[in-house]
Amino acid sequence: MADERNKPQQPNGGSQDQHRQDPHRDLGVITVEAACRRCQNPSFGPTMTILRGRWSHAELFGMDAGELLKMPDVPGTHITLDARRRTGKIWDPLHNDEELRRRAFAVYKSTQRQECGLKPDKDYADMTDGDIKTWLREIRKMLDAKMVVLAPGSAQVPSMKDIMALPGKTRQEFFNNSPRAIRYLEDTQEYKDRMLQQA
Repeated sequence: MADERNKPQQPNGGSQDQHRQDPHRDLGVITVEAACRRCQNPSFGPTMTILRGRWSHAELFGMDAGELLKMPDVPGTHITLDARRRTGKIWDPLHNDEELRRRAFAVYKSTQRQECGLKPDKDYADMTDGDIKTWLREIRKMLDAKMVVLAPGSAQVPSMKDIMALPGKTRQEFFNNSPRAIRYLEDTQEYKDRMLQQA
């Protein structure tokens, strides 16, 4: 039997065989920013989170925003997925910019007559194949719908075809708790019929 100790090692400590078998080996770290039209706040189904959308004066053209025109441009909530490390994060860049946060909160308080706060950042670890596939599918859908944009330095998001070829089951129902709800895309009859046609 071959001595496992003689196998060439990858930079992360795994053997070449392990590296070759990793279905996420070609996925870089993906980060997108919530940036809907008209500064709307989209939702991210996999974590059931309402994301604070980017506030941009460019999106207010033709709108009667009144006193909110005093609001500075503010980046939206970010989603980061590191598939190879099986980690994800929902985070708000305003946590890291005290001056911009102070200015934005002051305008909000003066116009809306109420205080404004930030949701805490949230980390996700030990993500399953299904979690990763579900996050990727939702990010791809949101990117195609122009609800998010790629953040500077982000890896590209795979095509839907490449995402669906990854292992794991894809969650599609996030808010429907009915026992009759079909929670996974792969369990739908439409998906099963399509797989039979491709066989």
